[in-house]
Amino acid sequence: MKRIVLIMAFFAGLGGVFNIYPLEVKDFQWESGAGIKIPIKHFFVQTTFRTNGEKNLWGGVFGGKITKKKIPLDFKAGNIGVAGSLSLLNNPQLSSVISPFSIPQGTVTFLSSRLPDGTSWNKPLSGFMKVSGLSALYTEEKLLGVCASCKWFQWTFVSSPLSAGKTESWYSERPFLKDDFRSASMMFQAAWRNEKLSFLFFDALYLQPDGKLLQVFRTENRIGPVSLSIFANPNHNLITASGKVMDEFYQIKGNIQGKSEGGKKMPVFWKYGVSFLGNLDPVKMEFNLKTSTGFRILCYVTSLNGVLSGDISVPYEEDSISLPVLNKISLSLKNTWYFSVLQALFRAGFSFIPLKNYSSFQTTENMALSINVASKPSLYMNITSELKQKNGIWQGGKSDLGLSLKYQHRLFDVSGKIGLSIEY
Repeated sequence: MKRIVLIMAFFAGLGGVFNIYPLEVKDFQWESGAGIKIPIKHFFVQTTFRTNGEKNLWGGVFGGKITKKKIPLDFKAGNIGVAGSLSLLNNPQLSSVISPFSIPQGTVTFLSSRLPDGTSWNKPLSGFMKVSGLSALYTEEKLLGVCASCKWFQWTFVSSPLSAGKTESWYSERPFLKDDFRSASMMFQAAWRNEKLSFLFFDALYLQPDGKLLQVFRTENRIGPVSLSIFANPNHNLITASGKVMDEFYQIKGNIQGKSEGGKKMPVFWKYGVSFLGNLDPVKMEFNLKTSTGFRILCYVTSLNGVLSGDISVPYEEDSISLPVLNKISLSLKNTWYFSVLQALFRAGFSFIPLKNYSSFQTTENMALSINVASKPSLYMNITSELKQKNGIWQGGKSDLGLSLKYQHRLFDVSGKIGLSIEY
């Protein structure tokens, strides 16, 4: 109770310092859920239900292993979440997020599913089945997916053919397409890896409305602390499995990392790295380069991160290349403390955006607290706060307060969550 009083006093003092009154309650949310799990020898049956007052989600699973050969079985139904190879078919490009602390591991992506957890409330009714290396999916949107995998020595192969129904978002903009057209796509992955080396090749095929079969490529490679990834789409107006239209586009992404440690009585671990992402867009006739370099220090109960990022564009024409244009420079500092019942995060961000008429300098401050109020049942309080300034002028702020409760038993679980959002 004393911790809660201190936290509320801190926020009251914060409001007095920055004069952030009046407060405006922007949003109030709640959700609850319950589940039950029944073991049956080498198998189990599990079901879950979640609601937020407006929408309801449910899901069930039957799983286990065949005792003789221990073949894993997994059957799910309901408003389940689907990801993995389906997400890659929907968006095969490299991630636009770069970090000096992450490096690709060169692993294949399978068709996967999960029971509803409240992170998304727009999941269609679906059925999912996985038996050993074979998995299949079918949804009420008439989306059918099949994924097969096999392993040969250190090589892993995955094939994911998928047939998808039309997507209204792009059919409404293209009336010349037939209403009975069904898109189809297929993906092939091959990967090899050990402790220091990894290789991943990704090839996707998309059947278009005019009957053409278009292809995109992607590869991710790692040699020790160095990684290099490449994506290539040499096609115009390619329609992916989700209905997204992609023009000709090329990417290259790299990362170099290092680490060290020191200290005798109190060990200190260092991690540092450099990453970049280059995007070549022949349609816009522009090359964009994003860079990020940073360090991370981990010592006892605290960690300190520092990241410096830049964004540069180079316009070009058929016979000339323009001077580089600086889009943005940003600096982020983050300090996290880890205790038995409390995790505290403090972050300061600075960004400089040069514009034609004037330049913009923005600053943000973030604070996040996660408090373990009780262990059985598990009760957590989460508090986040963000303040913004632009060119020295106050731009407002936002605070989110949440309380989550979860009780787990061997046969059942019960959970609940409430959240409050305040703007000032």
